[in-house]
Amino acid sequence: MLKSTIVALVFLLAGCVSQPSLPTTDTIVKIKTSDSSIVANSDKYSYRFFRTGLRTEFQRYKTFYERFQQQILGVRVNFNVTNHEVVAEYTAIVDGRRLDEMQRTLLTSTYKAAEMDQGYFGVLFKTDGFWTEISPQELDESYKLKSPIVVSINDKTKVMSPYAGVLLLPVFPLVMMYGCATGPCI
Repeated sequence: MLKSTIVALVFLLAGCVSQPSLPTTDTIVKIKTSDSSIVANSDKYSYRFFRTGLRTEFQRYKTFYERFQQQILGVRVNFNVTNHEVVAEYTAIVDGRRLDEMQRTLLTSTYKAAEMDQGYFGVLFKTDGFWTEISPQELDESYKLKSPIVVSINDKTKVMSPYAGVLLLPVFPLVMMYGCATGPCI
């Protein structure tokens, strides 16, 4: 019992200082895509999307882009992060005023576009993957973007304050004293 309590406290303290954390925004400067993967790099981090369903979502985006490229005004990119897992949400902003009725129907029925303010629509594309720190020679300059993409990051990683570990340190002598009082000291 005592040993398992001590082990649990050690893991708790280790978790306090080793949880990953990303900034609230990052700027993607290089992207490499294929039919089955996307690698997006900033100066410090690499975001990799290789998971099941990526090929389908990528094809869905490609078809969407071919049909609506003249009406797309811009994009919003958001990464939802938990530990090293990333869910990328790519929202294309479409000017609804430039659509005819058939295009509007296609946009809302096929692409599940959500109506936004002032006649604009948002079409969401999602995929999941993971992030790592970047390897310097990972992507060469041929993958550099003409215009970097700013990404919003919502880091949902549960991180305890490093001060919580300091507050737990006084518990160890008490646990040790209890162990010695009820049985052999370890």
